[in-house]
Amino acid sequence: MILNGLKYFFASIMLIGIGLVIFDTVLLPLYVGYDNEHYVPDLRGVDTKEAIKVLHSYGFHVEKPIPRPFNENEKPDIVLNMSPRQFTKVKEGRTIKLTISGTRNHVKVPNVIGKSQRNATFEINRHRLIVDTIHTEYNTEIQKGYVIDQLPKSGDLRLAGYGVILFVSEGNPPDYFKVPDLINMDQSKAEKLILKKGFQVGNIVKEYRKDWLEGTVMEQSLTPGLRLNYPVRIDIHIAIDKIDTTDEIIDTNNVLDSLERSL
Repeated sequence: MILNGLKYFFASIMLIGIGLVIFDTVLLPLYVGYDNEHYVPDLRGVDTKEAIKVLHSYGFHVEKPIPRPFNENEKPDIVLNMSPRQFTKVKEGRTIKLTISGTRNHVKVPNVIGKSQRNATFEINRHRLIVDTIHTEYNTEIQKGYVIDQLPKSGDLRLAGYGVILFVSEGNPPDYFKVPDLINMDQSKAEKLILKKGFQVGNIVKEYRKDWLEGTVMEQSLTPGLRLNYPVRIDIHIAIDKIDTTDEIIDTNNVLDSLERSL
């Protein structure tokens, strides 16, 4: 009698234990949903193909990776960013988005003429290119802030990461043009300012001067602040610290010395 009671007791304990195991490992996870959740691994810096394999092993889906424009400072075809972010706990079947570094292959230059500068930049970046330089000029036909021209032309093949030059409209020209002050300005900045103010870059004369900073504007052909009814060319004189016979150069120091001796 006692033996039978013990048998029933131990059998009941075993059944309860088995029930708890089933409840804990099967029923509870199905009810709560945590059994199919994983932390997103940190795959930044990992090769794209390898990263996709790892994510699939966790039961995640991977959207087509989005490449950034090629950057020579980045290793090509590696993971840069993830969404959801690394170490986020998500369920299996969740789609993971990857942003990867671009590879240096040839792409077609898009046509961005007539687009706003902002949309043109987006379109260029979408084709894995970058905006190099933006030149502005007055234009009576193209609305201000919209692209007049581009270099290279649309349809040309260029390596990913290549810089596209944009020419953007400043709208209608003003009633008068005011000559900018270019003295002591870097040559590149001076040329850009000339164009921005509606003028044209004229002759660039390089002069050997020891008392001026290399590459700065010493003289300009038009007086700063002068108002004109129409745009003209502005010549500038650039200081250099050594003589190069291939350039048009005036050795101002020797000229001044000769004048002093003649006096």
